[in-house]
Amino acid sequence: MGKKVLVTAGIILLVILLIGLGDYLYFLNKVYPGVSIGQEAVGLLKAEEIKEALKSRGFEQQEVLFKYPKEVEKYSLETLGIIPDYQCLSDRALQIGREGNINENIVKRLEVLREGKDISLCFIVNEQKIDSILQELSGKIKIEAKDADFDIKGDEISIIPGENGIELDNEKSKECFYHALKELREVKAPIEFSIMCKEVEPELTTETLEETGINQMLVNFHTVFSQNDQNRNQNIKLASGFINLYMMAPGEVFSFNQVVGNATAERGFKEAPIIVGGQFVQGVGGGICQVSSTLYNAALLSNMEIIERTNHGRAVGYLPLGRDATIAYDYLDLKFKNSHSHHILISSRVEDNKLVIRIFGNPVSEQRVEIKTTDVVRIEPEIKTEVNNQLKSGEKKIVQSGSPGYRVTVWRIVYIGEEEVNRERLSRDYYKPSPVIYHVGPQVQAEAPVDNLPGNNESVEDYVEGEEEREYRGEEDREHQESINLEMLHDFVFLR
Repeated sequence: MGKKVLVTAGIILLVILLIGLGDYLYFLNKVYPGVSIGQEAVGLLKAEEIKEALKSRGFEQQEVLFKYPKEVEKYSLETLGIIPDYQCLSDRALQIGREGNINENIVKRLEVLREGKDISLCFIVNEQKIDSILQELSGKIKIEAKDADFDIKGDEISIIPGENGIELDNEKSKECFYHALKELREVKAPIEFSIMCKEVEPELTTETLEETGINQMLVNFHTVFSQNDQNRNQNIKLASGFINLYMMAPGEVFSFNQVVGNATAERGFKEAPIIVGGQFVQGVGGGICQVSSTLYNAALLSNMEIIERTNHGRAVGYLPLGRDATIAYDYLDLKFKNSHSHHILISSRVEDNKLVIRIFGNPVSEQRVEIKTTDVVRIEPEIKTEVNNQLKSGEKKIVQSGSPGYRVTVWRIVYIGEEEVNRERLSRDYYKPSPVIYHVGPQVQAEAPVDNLPGNNESVEDYVEGEEEREYRGEEDREHQESINLEMLHDFVFLR
């Protein structure tokens, strides 16, 4: 009896071993039944067979929709540089039911056989392609932020609010996309993926401009120029553009030479008449001193501190005596300091034949500024005669009409209401007179008094411009005077 039991037990054990061995050999390198990859049944398949089965499903052609505001871009996984990792998938499938001990594996196999086990897809990702496509999309998605700005309409100023921009968030977009890939289990309708974007604030916000305190016009000052000299007009417009919408913080010093720069042909400045050694020649940059002079007056009337300013060597026709400001790059500059407790904004525009400069800020209640000129001394011009062999004997000709020189003192007076609160001497200026020059024939002695020259009934005074004559001279002479761009002060040439 005992022997029969042992034999029976031995037979059972042998059967179990044979079954186990048969099971092992049958499923060797094969996936257990019930396992699928992306809803594709792979039970009883070997690694190579799994690869072929998955390839037939066309996972590479899975369509992906990249969605962003108002647009959709379509790609395939293959185009995105994403392909199924067949080795990883087959390894994962073969591991199911083989990862624990014998009992655990049997239980797992029975569970898979009964309920099934689907493996999510895994991919090999070409990150450079993903980055390249996101970079391409970034250009389509990006909306530039708009800086807040001042809106100037005549003498009124307001703030145009800034607007946030939009740009692609590269890292978050990739993170969300990879998460979607991990969840992909089958070829199905296109994967919809929303590109992650972020808002970008403008560099200059509405709040920043509000904090400047700029809300009203402090001063409006203009000068007039002739529209006949196109080159000079171009120079005025160009220099005016450089200073337009220039904002100064409290305590900041404005330098005309630094802001406008050197007046060269390479920078767009044109040739126009200049005065060198008392003679008219062509030179680059004529007219920009009208810009510096107009700006000087605006700075004076807005009660800013003048750091550096030099008058022209001769009086100019577009401003009263003592109110001009010449510049010569790297030598003479116009500098003034924003002595207010708030920012100021310079607006410079050409309106028809006027150069209009407005200063905006936060006005002091009831403050007004006056500029007064005193101690005006007129200096009569020298009268010169020169022999000209091209003229006939006894003939004479005026070649330079001349103009008087001046000495003048300029003051700035500040009032609050009707009360004078400050009086400041701004400058004592000297304007060099321009001589009257006659050419006479060779037989007429140059020493002879001009009024005794034969055939001449005019007086010298007819050719010397006084205050009234300068105001009412003919149109041709006035246009000629307005075309003067540069002045000679001592031995230097200055922009006018």
